[in-house]
Amino acid sequence: MEQLTEMPRMNFEAQLLSELSRKNIDYIIHVVGDKQEFFDEILSLVLLNKNPLSPRAAWVLQGSSLNHPFLIQPHIVKIIGALKTFNHPGTQRNVLKILSRSEIPEKWEGFITDLCFEWLEECSRPVAIKMYCMEILTNMLTKYPGLKDELKMVIENQFDFGSPGFKARGRKVLTIIAKMY
Repeated sequence: MEQLTEMPRMNFEAQLLSELSRKNIDYIIHVVGDKQEFFDEILSLVLLNKNPLSPRAAWVLQGSSLNHPFLIQPHIVKIIGALKTFNHPGTQRNVLKILSRSEIPEKWEGFITDLCFEWLEECSRPVAIKMYCMEILTNMLTKYPGLKDELKMVIENQFDFGSPGFKARGRKVLTIIAKMY
């Protein structure tokens, strides 16, 4: 009888650096699956804050957490705490995307709210980051409706020079805010 041998463990770092493509990211997401150990390994690569490795790992982290949200839950505080230190917009974008669909612990709501407003107001910040900041702040409105006036003002102040993507998301947020009055 033939004995089954365990498949060799993937070298996630080497695989991430081998090719920048959606196909490669999807493959790694598939390999990670619902395995917390693999997910944690990808998270450790994100936290290295090393380019181009960390942004690619963040892309996998985001996709894996979409498929298996329970994998990210033990790490929400860790990624919120590290968010300000990430030096690549791709890492920031993917972490914000994860946070936009996660419950922010109450202890960290003030920090993430302040950071999202700060990044939303920065002219040089990439549009995708601003869009996820808007989404996180919009999520906060249900608990903190007093934020609506500040959010409305920040969005309206950038409308004249905002990109089409910013304007589209901004209109959606402004519609939500208008329904709150």
